[in-house]
Amino acid sequence: MAEALGVSESTIRRRLSEFEIKLGSYCDLSDDALDMTLREVIGHNKNVGSEGARDRLKSRGIKVQRQRVRDAMERVDPAGVALRALHPRLERSVYNVAGPNSLWHIDGNHKLIRYRIIIHGCIDGSSRLLVFLKASSNNLAATVLENFVKAAGEYGMPSRVRMDQGVENGDVSLIMELMRGFGRGSAIRGRSCHNQRIERAWVDVWNGVTNVYHTLFAFLESRQLLGAYSITYQLRPDHVKFGQSCCNNLINNFTTQVPHESHDGLLNSA
Repeated sequence: MAEALGVSESTIRRRLSEFEIKLGSYCDLSDDALDMTLREVIGHNKNVGSEGARDRLKSRGIKVQRQRVRDAMERVDPAGVALRALHPRLERSVYNVAGPNSLWHIDGNHKLIRYRIIIHGCIDGSSRLLVFLKASSNNLAATVLENFVKAAGEYGMPSRVRMDQGVENGDVSLIMELMRGFGRGSAIRGRSCHNQRIERAWVDVWNGVTNVYHTLFAFLESRQLLGAYSITYQLRPDHVKFGQSCCNNLINNFTTQVPHESHDGLLNSA
């Protein structure tokens, strides 16, 4: 719209606000229906907050006002709301990159390594789009490279990638330097604490899905129904699609777009 009218996007948003024009409409759900749907999308996961719940509703095509979701969470999960309120929010450091595909962050999550599950993830630093989030039964360089190549084929090749010194990142590092050039920081390798975008994403991965499996497997192990390292387990596909839910603003975005839209829109305008 902005391009067609020859004005900036901020002008469009300002005019829409000035004339009280709202794009899209909210679902006309009763409180009872909203509560029932929230119970379905949250399940037994007490770590899902109001924003995460709202994103899961959006993934079902249900658009609800933020305050209504917060009120519903108070009714549906009062204990969880109270527990989350005890954890103070961390102040984030300033992060700046040129735009989408300027810098990707890759890392592996080992919270479920006891049960032979490793989650490999990669996030675009600008749009906060999780370009891949994959549960695997190994931590091989070939596995990380396969995920990276698929993501690059779908979203485009990044200019640079930040990752730690783990050997599992060796193949991606080599590919980046061959494709983008040596001596320009094509593959930035260092300590995980400097990989802030993906480290922050792991918090949402834990709250959104990993904690549920960790609790489940620990319970089964305590009942001697499951032996650690005895069997290779895979996350079910319907739960792995949490990667899509995680994109819908679980990592706070300064725009009202979900990361897919933000990534594509900014990339097209570059």
